[in-house]
Amino acid sequence: MAEVKLRALGLREVDFGDFDRYLTALTEDGRRIEILCKNARRGKKQNPAARQLCYSEFILSDRGGRYTLRDADLVHSFFALAGDIEKYALSCYLNELTTALTVPDFDNPALCRLLLYALYALEGGKRDPALVKAAFDYLLEERSLPQVSRKKRAVTRRRLTKEQKQALAAKLTSCQLDIDIPTDVAYAKKAAHQMREAKYEVVS
Repeated sequence: MAEVKLRALGLREVDFGDFDRYLTALTEDGRRIEILCKNARRGKKQNPAARQLCYSEFILSDRGGRYTLRDADLVHSFFALAGDIEKYALSCYLNELTTALTVPDFDNPALCRLLLYALYALEGGKRDPALVKAAFDYLLEERSLPQVSRKKRAVTRRRLTKEQKQALAAKLTSCQLDIDIPTDVAYAKKAAHQMREAKYEVVS
């Protein structure tokens, strides 16, 4: 059993069994991993750094690509976004979009950096949520982000299909989030430029 140290952002949580939890996380090199957090729902054994919307440094046990949490230290928490329904709904949308675009055998560091930029922009309150979403969608859809295969080291590009985008958008209906993908490409380009030019300490 190998020990692995890495930084990752928690994207999604799924309870498992009576006390365990699976955490879907995006590593800093842009790879999606599933982490088994044993006893994560049992009182004092909970680790607040191994949660959704937390960017943390993990120590994991690796059994052929199956990861189990040993320890985690918080680098930055975006949990404050949960205090605003619009920002929280948008952050969940960005996480779901990122989950759909990543696979275990591909590295995509540009996507991880982009997601951190977007979440930090939402948290800081200096960018309108519509602007953040426009920038994120533009960089994904118009430019597409390269992914590097860990097995073949081949560079590929993935785009969301219309059906995938509709399915993700449907998940936000209950949150009453009314932010549409802009049809004005110039606006989207401007939004992307402003978000990339901003200086965010979380990714330094």
